[in-house]
Amino acid sequence: MKKSIAIALAATLLSVTCVFAQQEGEKTQTAEPPWIDMVNCEICQSFAFMEKEMANIKWETYIIGNGLMSISVMPEGLKEPMVKAKKEMEKTISRIESGENVKCCSFCQSMGSMMGQGAKMEEISTIAGDVQLITSDDPKVVEQIHAHAKKTMEYHNKKLKELHEHAGHDNDGKGHHDKDGHEHDNDGAHSDSKAGKGG
Repeated sequence: MKKSIAIALAATLLSVTCVFAQQEGEKTQTAEPPWIDMVNCEICQSFAFMEKEMANIKWETYIIGNGLMSISVMPEGLKEPMVKAKKEMEKTISRIESGENVKCCSFCQSMGSMMGQGAKMEEISTIAGDVQLITSDDPKVVEQIHAHAKKTMEYHNKKLKELHEHAGHDNDGKGHHDKDGHEHDNDGAHSDSKAGKGG
C-alpha cells in the first residue's frame, strides 16, 4: 500500500511538474505524441530495459461505472525485473517530489491530470500480477478516467496487432503454400506438402 500511495502522490505532482516528452531536436509538435513513450518519457524509461520482456505481460483495461480497472498478468520470471523497474520509477518520483520538471508521455500526463482532479488509485498485488483501480465520485473526473481507459485500450490493441504482424513476417521465412499445395521456400524452390503426391 505504501508504494501505491507514493505512486498516487507522484501522479498528483505530475499535474504541475510534467512536460511533454518530444523527440530530441524536435522543435514543433506536428503529430500526436505517442500515448506511452518508453524512449523519451522519464517515468516510462524506468521500464525501458525490459521492454521486450514486457511483451510477455498480458495487460487488460476495463471501463467500470466510476472509473477504470487495469489488470496485468505476468510470467513468474518477470516479477523480479518489475520490482527493479518500480525502484527506478521511485527515483523519478523523488525528483518529482523535490519539484523538478520531468519529461513525460501523454499517458503519464493524463495520470497526473486525473489524480490532480481528485481521482483515487488503489493497487492490489495478485499471485499472477496486479490489479489497479482508478475511480472518482465526480462525474467529470469519471469521464476523464473513461477517456484515459479508451486511449490505453487503443494503445494495447495497436501493440497487439503489431506483434501479430511481426509474427506473420517471421513465418514468411518458413515458406508459403500455393493453390496446388506446393510449399515454396524463399529461394523459389518448392516441395509438395501433400503426402503421396509427386513433385
